Amino acid sequence: MQHLSDIIFAQMDESPQQQRSQTRIRRALEAAEQLLREGGPEACTIPEVAKAAEVPRAAIYRYFPDRPALLAAMAAASMDQLGEVIRDTLEELSNPSPQELFASAIAETMRFFNEDRVASVLQFNGPFGAIDRETHHRKSRLLIATMLPHLPSGISQETLALTIEIIFACLRYGYFRDGRVTDAIAAEALRAANAFLGIR
Repeated sequence: MQHLSDIIFAQMDESPQQQRSQTRIRRALEAAEQLLREGGPEACTIPEVAKAAEVPRAAIYRYFPDRPALLAAMAAASMDQLGEVIRDTLEELSNPSPQELFASAIAETMRFFNEDRVASVLQFNGPFGAIDRETHHRKSRLLIATMLPHLPSGISQETLALTIEIIFACLRYGYFRDGRVTDAIAAEALRAANAFLGIR
């Protein structure tokens, strides 16, 4: 799996070109991840990131003008990772039933969030801005393109998009309630998706 900094560099309008700048931003992003793990979004301020990474604040501000921009870039990279992980998992299935398709997607999502505290903090804690919403939609479009061919022909893109949102809402609720996504919540997410789609 790619490191967040590699994905972020690929998505930046103007990514660092000089080796020294790349090294500084990578250290800043690694420090930001550590701060998120330890204290959540509130602990991840530009001054704290600069201090933990031992890089000048100006080096960070050049690419991330404020904390929301930094967190949005990290959340976007994490969301792209999740979309690719789920897509890769689903593409390995051979002629899956709709039940198997959703069960595999939910299991992979649960594993992703439970193994990566930074991803769960970034994607579940909000608040979400325009960049986060676009990334979330990009991930959903990737999943729709992967899943739709395996579903009954009466299921539209819009219906599948709503199903993905229902699943995500269930998993987010479980994370807030239990601090992680449990098997019980994953089962409820699958039940909710099946009920919405009328799959038995």
